[in-house]
Amino acid sequence: FTGREDILGRLSRRFFAPHGELSRRIFVLYGLGGSGKTQICLKFCERFKARYVTFWGVFWIDATSNETTEESFKEIARLLQIDRTPAAVRQHLSTSEEQWLLIFDNADNLEIDISKHFPHGGNILITTRNPGLSSDYAPQNDAHFEVDKMELDEAVSLLLLKVGRTGADASNDTRADAEHLVNDLGSLALAVDQAGSYIAARKCMLSEYRQMFKNRRDRNQLLREQLSKQRSSSYQPTVYTTWEISIQMVQETNPLASEILQLFSYLHYAQIPREIFKRASDRVYDADAASAHWTTSRMSKEMYNLLSARKGDSREEWNEDIFEREIDTLQSFSLVKRERFKDQVIYNLHPLVSSWTREKLPPAKELPFQHAIVCILNRSIQTTFEDTATDLRFRRQLFVHVEAVLGQEHPYTLTNVAYLASTYRNQGRWKEAEELEVQVMETSSRVLGQEHPSTLTSMANLAATYRNQGRWKEAEELEVQVMETRKRVLGQEHPSTLTGMANLASTYRNQGRWKEAEELEVQVMETRKRVLGQEHPSTLTSMANLASTFWNQGRWKEAEELEVQVMETSLKVLGQEHPDTLTSMHNLAHTYKSNGHLDKAIALIETVVPLRSRILGEDHPFTRSSTETLASWRDQEQPSF
Repeated sequence: FTGREDILGRLSRRFFAPHGELSRRIFVLYGLGGSGKTQICLKFCERFKARYVTFWGVFWIDATSNETTEESFKEIARLLQIDRTPAAVRQHLSTSEEQWLLIFDNADNLEIDISKHFPHGGNILITTRNPGLSSDYAPQNDAHFEVDKMELDEAVSLLLLKVGRTGADASNDTRADAEHLVNDLGSLALAVDQAGSYIAARKCMLSEYRQMFKNRRDRNQLLREQLSKQRSSSYQPTVYTTWEISIQMVQETNPLASEILQLFSYLHYAQIPREIFKRASDRVYDADAASAHWTTSRMSKEMYNLLSARKGDSREEWNEDIFEREIDTLQSFSLVKRERFKDQVIYNLHPLVSSWTREKLPPAKELPFQHAIVCILNRSIQTTFEDTATDLRFRRQLFVHVEAVLGQEHPYTLTNVAYLASTYRNQGRWKEAEELEVQVMETSSRVLGQEHPSTLTSMANLAATYRNQGRWKEAEELEVQVMETRKRVLGQEHPSTLTGMANLASTYRNQGRWKEAEELEVQVMETRKRVLGQEHPSTLTSMANLASTFWNQGRWKEAEELEVQVMETSLKVLGQEHPDTLTSMHNLAHTYKSNGHLDKAIALIETVVPLRSRILGEDHPFTRSSTETLASWRDQEQPSF
């Protein structure tokens, strides 16, 4: 970054000069795509941090779409350790006594109302290609600025800096050549940066690049025709011509790097995690023959080999060094920017680089590349997820990329959102889970229909979230719909129908509606015995559920009969050390005690405690429950005489 002192000065005066009673300060940077608006924001933040005139927090919002905006706010909430909703962030910033800066970057979509996300007070900086936002949010003369071409001296300095010919290294002839080239490039920051990167990477002369640029620009009638169809003055033939030169060189000298760039162009242009490719690699490497054939049919041999590459004698890990060498090529031409943040590597493209790369694909190649990136996303999701911070972060990051490729309403997008909601639900983050599950259910109902199995699954998931919060009425309403629809569409004996009945019975049981719960549980148990068999895990679960209903009514004998069957079958089929077997033993011990057989209860729980300690760990909640139960019962045991 070089120059732009006038703009930086305006930002400084707007945000740091006294403004009387003005509670919220907004500044809008608007201008052509590629004029350097985002870089100005970055430089502004960097400069005032270095001068110790800084903000308590600087928060960056990717305002490309509603989805990226929401995800940005959730990431801010994670950093602030508050509820992960935009409303919580707004409230937190509105009540903060410290000065903060909120940057809405790439707020170009006229259908998105970013003002609903503005906190009270504070400082807000907006970048956009839409000049109308300045009159909407910052009509004062000192509150907006059009970022146009750079001043000639600034553009020349930037070009010479990129090619490594500054100061004494820059002769008068070199500076003159730089001025000629900058004039041809219209002093547009992105075009100058792109040209400088090519010259540095190829070690060519400034005059040589200038001639190459002029030849391509003059003969590229197709370029002008394509630009005229885009109905936007934001697209500059100058910038695209510099990209064409760079992209063609990459295609000729490094086809695999070019393929990676084209795959990137289908994803959202910002925050592309390397983890997508790493997880896909793990799945590709371990794939069986049928799965491997499906993968190879959807991507080039070179990309398949790249994902299959392993390192070390054990060959357990993906060899990301090969992938990174291709990224080095793209970065040397300023087509991709690589960043490292804590324990992850992410890649960013300029929005216009992303759109232009995709638009330049020949029609015959569009579908193959879309198939390839969908395959990679599919493989990355199919790896095992755990409810860890790392996996949760990856699922959040993945969401915007899946949506960018397939759209908000595609079944695959909805599946990914449901995965993320499941993670929230497993962590007890009910509000966030509910928000996503409502979105999935409503979209599935509209796109797939109310009776589609995926729609019914989404309704069941939302009902589970309601049930976990004790919102029995809302859970019951959904579960009745799911059960009745599955009976009609799938049949009375379908496993999904039986699962729906069991879920509704659980809701009844949690409300103490024992008769209704028992009715459903008996149906489920008898049907599973007949359809799945006496020893099937689902049959054993239904027997345990019915036993629980008996137990809660004080019907100890009936509960005991069922629990003995469950325990003995589990011992035979699953083995003594299986967690489900240990659960059945723990439950039966409680029933023995309720029936007045304390000695039998203690003997059984004494078997459970060491097994759970060894298998689950001493700190596992189930282990602690059995241990505390045993200690309590021993205290109650009467001494024998």
